[in-house]
Amino acid sequence: MDKNYSTINVQNATLIIFTAVVYHIAVVHLLLVRLNLPILFAYWVVLHIISLFYFLVLHNGISLFTMGARSELIDKEIYLNELFCEVYRDAERINPKISRKVKLYIMEDTDVNAFALNNSIILTNGAINSLSAGEIKGIFAHEFGHISNHYAKVRFFLSGSMITVKLLLIFLNSLKHMYAVLAAIIVKSPDYLIAPYFRNNEYYADEFARLAGYGSELISVLEVFRQLEISGSRTLSEKLLATHPKTVDRIKKLEENLLAFEKKTSQKCTDKYEAIQSPRLRAILNEVDKSKKDKNYVMKTVDGLRIEKMKEKNHYDIVRPEE
Repeated sequence: MDKNYSTINVQNATLIIFTAVVYHIAVVHLLLVRLNLPILFAYWVVLHIISLFYFLVLHNGISLFTMGARSELIDKEIYLNELFCEVYRDAERINPKISRKVKLYIMEDTDVNAFALNNSIILTNGAINSLSAGEIKGIFAHEFGHISNHYAKVRFFLSGSMITVKLLLIFLNSLKHMYAVLAAIIVKSPDYLIAPYFRNNEYYADEFARLAGYGSELISVLEVFRQLEISGSRTLSEKLLATHPKTVDRIKKLEENLLAFEKKTSQKCTDKYEAIQSPRLRAILNEVDKSKKDKNYVMKTVDGLRIEKMKEKNHYDIVRPEE
């Protein structure tokens, strides 16, 4: 597993857990300590449970229904299923624990777009008609990255949590209560705290696509998105609340990671070529063949190189151990 990929995942999880804990402590403190309204708190808890049930259990199906998304592919779209299954297999290679229930849906929309729900990837007609097969695979890989990170579930959980306090704010405002301002701060502050989580998740999904082997294809798609973006600078508040990084920043990050991977791969190939020319190494490979250390696998280290051989495949792998 790539270290950057794991780091992004840990950072996202830490940020969202911290935000959720602080958020709920603030609400409980407001209702029970500041306002001393246990009945209102009880109502809030019940409403909170109902809201979470809707967003975590019902929202996925209701959203697909209201969008008119369909899982049946017409004749000219049959090839999409093959692309989807190919990327699905690569996604499972990156994360073997990814859900086995992910389905592809098509939405009648002329915009070039795609997004993921809990176990669903939705692709618009605009994307199908405008993008190449490779670019569509890049989009699929990105959306599988969101599913791998349970992005939709976390976002729905936050939506279910936040809407209940917004209702509380409306109630306090209707009473002209002195703590309405405090409630407004509690409602608005999570938006600023959670927005970085959303932006990090886009980088996370981009990196997932690169690891799955679709980095170049995704860059091609992002170039299309960049051309469709409305030019103009955003205000500070818009920047802080943005759920997506700038497309140009995502492209730059992907290109940097692809270049670093190519350099690393090139160095490994050079090491292998130079090592295999050594007469001493050739003699040692013969010794490796005779090793009885393991039925299917043997390994030796010589001059800083790790020599590995899978006997069943009759294939040598010579790599330099990471520093």
